[in-house]
Amino acid sequence: GVPKDHAQAVAWYRKAAEQGDADAQFFLGIYYGERLHGLRSRDIRAYEDFKEALLWTRKAAEQGLAEAQDAMGLLCFLSGDSAQGVAWYRKAAEEGNKSAQLHLGELYAEGRKMDRDYVEAYKWLDLAASRASGEPYPGAAKSRDTVAKKMTSTQKAEAQQRAREWAEAFEKQRDK
Repeated sequence: GVPKDHAQAVAWYRKAAEQGDADAQFFLGIYYGERLHGLRSRDIRAYEDFKEALLWTRKAAEQGLAEAQDAMGLLCFLSGDSAQGVAWYRKAAEEGNKSAQLHLGELYAEGRKMDRDYVEAYKWLDLAASRASGEPYPGAAKSRDTVAKKMTSTQKAEAQQRAREWAEAFEKQRDK
């Protein structure tokens, strides 16, 4: 029964974000990022909303919020800083963020902004596919299987081993 007031909600989130709340910072990053939909990527950096999205998302990412780190990967690519984009995707992927694992795997597979490496691509895509639950990343397994067709059986075995080792180490760390 309470009417929606986006301006009031943003004001409250901003107060929390300014006090260092990572979730509120990420919300503001998303809020400003969503206001950019429909704009051409080459023009996006000129908009104040992009600067705000980058500012608040970076603050949340620097506090270790994996979802924000993944979003920073995209924002860095949009701003033309692909090296930082890859670094943020890697950081989020290492934190277990399946979206970042998918992005990183695809970057390795395509050789975009990094050397093509099918073993690393398969590893990250396999992790994204095996950790994906339901609809969010239905294409992860398909991407992994596409990469597998380009690999030797030795490469595929190595990639599967790397994925298993990563998953085991991740689970041990999470159990601490």
